[in-house]
Amino acid sequence: MIRSLLAAVALTVGVVLGGCTEDETATPAPPTPSATSTPTAAPTVTATETATATETATATETATATETATATETATAADYSTPAGPAVGAELLLEVRNAGSGELVWSDAGGEQFEAERRAHVNDWEKITGWTVLNAPNSDLFVRLETMVESGNTEWDLLEVGDYATGKLLIDKGLFEPLDLKYFPLEAYSALSANKDYALDALPFATVLVYNTEVYPDEGPASPVDFFDLEKFPGKRCAYDWPQWLLEWATLATGVPTDEVYAALDTPEGTAAAFDKLTSIKEDLILYTSAAEGIQFLLDGECDMAETFNGRPAARVKAEPDLPIAIVWEGAWVNQDSFAIPKGAKNYKAALSAFAYLSTPQNQCDMINEITYGVALNAPPFPDCLSEFAQTWSWAGKEGTVDATLGDQYWLKNLDAVVEEWSNWKIE
Repeated sequence: MIRSLLAAVALTVGVVLGGCTEDETATPAPPTPSATSTPTAAPTVTATETATATETATATETATATETATATETATAADYSTPAGPAVGAELLLEVRNAGSGELVWSDAGGEQFEAERRAHVNDWEKITGWTVLNAPNSDLFVRLETMVESGNTEWDLLEVGDYATGKLLIDKGLFEPLDLKYFPLEAYSALSANKDYALDALPFATVLVYNTEVYPDEGPASPVDFFDLEKFPGKRCAYDWPQWLLEWATLATGVPTDEVYAALDTPEGTAAAFDKLTSIKEDLILYTSAAEGIQFLLDGECDMAETFNGRPAARVKAEPDLPIAIVWEGAWVNQDSFAIPKGAKNYKAALSAFAYLSTPQNQCDMINEITYGVALNAPPFPDCLSEFAQTWSWAGKEGTVDATLGDQYWLKNLDAVVEEWSNWKIE
């Protein structure tokens, strides 16, 4: 099903997009219906029903820049304030489509996350524009992105960046293109970070503790402090190969209160204490490098509890409700994950279009319903669009969670040094 936005665009420009559903360059896989949208085939057909297949093809092939401009100029926000969301930029979708098909390289954490993105909005964007989206991992983000940009060969078009501090450091290195924010529903965001001109919030997530309920059937770990308690909870632990969030947990386990974690880490003694706490479980710690591995290792028995991102266990449990996975919200670190367009991206306009499309309220709601990642915007269809699954597994409103922006200034100042110490600690 193509979203209501496509119908609105088709109605606005007449037959310019009339051949979209039969266009040979469009992705053949049918997009999955969203939880809250309704079929829109009838409006699309209405726009083109008097044209034969030949007439539609001819109209599409011969549409002039003047015709397209006229259609765009007469469109208002109301013309495409559909369930897909306001101000997505019908003219930008048209521009990308009329420029011809291509391949957009979308770099993020991959696995279940990208599969959810595909169901929520990527399939539809492909159908509207005629482009194909290729997924690429964003592992080793700092080194790879800097190397690409310096070499003049940027392979990624759209990039999942991560938290505010990571985004700020990459912005300061000049590694992102500026965003044309007129295509985004900025007024619907509860808050916008200072990075917004280059990296805009897209997929907030929580770093959480999960465990195997078959290993701990009676009493499981209740907070990140238990991640470091080998006596009470013996067994292997899995953690993402990155010091952020894990160092915060280690500091909590030394007895430091949540609101004093970063003050403690900002001292040589506090950093040393955190690494000492990590050393206490080092022989039982398994590091993974792909976000999908955290849950898979847990289910495969390679570890019994894991530090992971809340959408990963949510996606697995959604598909298989009987999986032996429990999630712990106490001490979960909530992060504002952003997207950006890398400096020198080969397909800037297409990337901007895809980014704007994923940022519409309906698509954000669909993402939260798919994998619990997304921005709860202050615009319809929120909040009524959220499913029971989303309300259960999303971090929003959960007691015991910690706003990770508390550590933005700490990580901005210390990230390079801490990453170097982390690398040295791993090989000691």
